[in-house]
Amino acid sequence: MNPILGRYLLRMIVCLLLISCLVGMSSIRATSLIDLDDLEIITLSNAHEIKNLMTIGEKGGIPIRSFAFSPTDSTIAYAVLSPKLSLWNFTTLEESIEFDIGDLFVRDVTFSLDGKYLITIMNDDSIRIWDLSNQESEMFAAIGEFGWSENIVSVHPKGELAAYAADNVIHIFNLQTKHEQASITATDDITAFAFDRSGDLLVYADGYGDSLGIPIITVFSLTTNESIHKMEGHEWSVSDLVISSDGEFLVSCSDRTISIWNMATGERLVQRNTRYSHLNTLALNHDDTLLVTGSNYGSVMFWDMSDLSDESIRPLLYHTDPITRIRFDSTGKLLASSSDDGTLRLWGVSRRE
Repeated sequence: MNPILGRYLLRMIVCLLLISCLVGMSSIRATSLIDLDDLEIITLSNAHEIKNLMTIGEKGGIPIRSFAFSPTDSTIAYAVLSPKLSLWNFTTLEESIEFDIGDLFVRDVTFSLDGKYLITIMNDDSIRIWDLSNQESEMFAAIGEFGWSENIVSVHPKGELAAYAADNVIHIFNLQTKHEQASITATDDITAFAFDRSGDLLVYADGYGDSLGIPIITVFSLTTNESIHKMEGHEWSVSDLVISSDGEFLVSCSDRTISIWNMATGERLVQRNTRYSHLNTLALNHDDTLLVTGSNYGSVMFWDMSDLSDESIRPLLYHTDPITRIRFDSTGKLLASSSDDGTLRLWGVSRRE
């Protein structure tokens, strides 16, 4: 299907879902957290052990499209496809804050590095910063209609800057002054981007494939303000990308393809075509040995990075609808997956001695 047509149809479906959800909207709640000793432990081939710890929400509920771990405490911020933005404490199993966002809803959310603020992209095409001490927000950018671009906001590793994508432009701004400091213009709409851990590089993907622009991944230097590498190889738009902790390689997913790229040379090291449905999102653990992906089919898949074969994969069907996001927390011991099925699942990740 033509990606533009597919996205148009998806937006129509989303609008219908919103109407039905708002008519009978109920609050999100978490299932009981059972004794960890009673939980099934999933052991992977690379000695990682996975536990499904808890679930926020109920299957068949309002789709959860975005979430972020707090970098400073046991809190997750999450946004559903309705006027709801909340903080959930996964230690006390309580919703600690529900923000008053009127009749808007959140497209993407992230924390500031000090954990004191939330940065959101709203469906009125604005960027807002929320002060967690008083739950008040400040709108500092009205960025115009997003068009077909993905709605992404990310904080720079050094904490002073943040960036968001609007159409084919990435805007980098100062969180304190709210002033834009730089912008990067791509050829086509941005579909994914990420900072490396040093904060010197930004990697972004643009283009949807076919007649809508060749998907290209660009490694961009923020110090010299120029592109270092442009990598081609995906046939369709890049759904997500992540940079390794040491900055040596990059992992990207597109349709049913996973690619690993050398950050220094731009060379593609691995191309893995999977038999699983479209891959929407991915995350790497802190020592880059475990890759986790989420698919349109609702499966969370754990990959041994030393052996990206079908035999090394453990696909777990814990969601019934497309996975919208997968992320590790700052400790690397917790993993969360959100889905259009209305649930956000929290996983414990450990390594067997």
